[in-house]
Amino acid sequence: MGYKHCVIGLLLSVISAFGYAQSNIQLLGQAEMRLDTKNGKLQISIDSIKNLDTVGISGKLRLRLYFLPEKYNGTTVNGFLTGESYFKQKIPANSTAINFKTDMPFYEIPKGKYYKTICLEEMIDGEYQIINFLNFENQSEVNYPKLSFQSFEKALDQKVKRSVHSISGKCLDENIQLKTFPNLAILHIKCRDDKLHENISTFSTLKHLELNMPNIENLPNDISNLSALERFSCTISSLKELPESVSAWKNLKSLDISYTAIQALPQSIGDLRNLETLKLNDNEINQLPASFTQLENLKHLEINNTNIQSLPENLGELSNLQHLECRHSEISEIPSSAEQLKSLKHLDISGTNVNKIPSKLIKSLGALEYINLSGTSLSERQMKRIKKHVPEHCKVITEIQIGE
Repeated sequence: MGYKHCVIGLLLSVISAFGYAQSNIQLLGQAEMRLDTKNGKLQISIDSIKNLDTVGISGKLRLRLYFLPEKYNGTTVNGFLTGESYFKQKIPANSTAINFKTDMPFYEIPKGKYYKTICLEEMIDGEYQIINFLNFENQSEVNYPKLSFQSFEKALDQKVKRSVHSISGKCLDENIQLKTFPNLAILHIKCRDDKLHENISTFSTLKHLELNMPNIENLPNDISNLSALERFSCTISSLKELPESVSAWKNLKSLDISYTAIQALPQSIGDLRNLETLKLNDNEINQLPASFTQLENLKHLEINNTNIQSLPENLGELSNLQHLECRHSEISEIPSSAEQLKSLKHLDISGTNVNKIPSKLIKSLGALEYINLSGTSLSERQMKRIKKHVPEHCKVITEIQIGE
């Protein structure tokens, strides 16, 4: 299913209440939206996104797709948020992203006729504000089937040992009981409710829980009873905190709480000794807890677009770390203990304030395959020195690349 666009929204060239100018970024050419009803995802394609400013770099950016009862006129958005995607990179002045494409989860909405609008939003003074928008010309009839939905009866008939279930449009309630699904291992919940039903804790066999709930703020206290859990994801939501009790998730291997309102990690995070992947992108966290380096099996860490100002001094204790992303965070240096990260293959510090990386540190990272230094405070001379000391097979990025 595809829609073509031929009307570009007006650029909103205004100054915020605190005196900071919005970036002068435009959505240009045509755009297309495609919906994958099987997987519940949208793909948005835009011919180009251009930063018309002559100096500087944009703030954090995201795209949001809205379905509205009336065509959007550039003021208040009154309609349904149906998908959103966060840019991996800020856009420098005089730069253009050509053939921009992004995938985003699709949130179901009531049946009806709607106008469609893509809004480009920038983080200004701590909150996202619309700086440009794009209207699709014609109304669309929304009558999508349930996305990624299997009925309990069908799953029960399959009599599989590891059952999978996805709930769209409603959350767990008193009618959905453990006895209905005794071997449930994977559960994906997509809805607009602001809380989970308490009976989530009864699914003791659950190994993978994915929450696609933009309005949820808190998790039930007894969610820690999911002792078999190996993967937990709650992204693009209003979630404010993880309870200390998540330390009971002794089998957890992957934790993704990106794009949430979480301000701090619980100290008990260090008890998750089997954790291998941790994603904390685009949230309100400004520091990592002291227990963080107890995550002895951590292999993949992302803290992109956060207010985290420093990495732990004993970062080198994460001896299994292979992938580290700190894009557009507030860090200004790499701790010397990073010399001990002998397994590190991927390092991305683009868009940070890092202004020095000792040659000794770079020489010690013999497994390094990729390092991104673009948009940092490193001088050209320093970058040349780094290139000289990285392993021969390592790819070094020193210039900003946009398109995502």
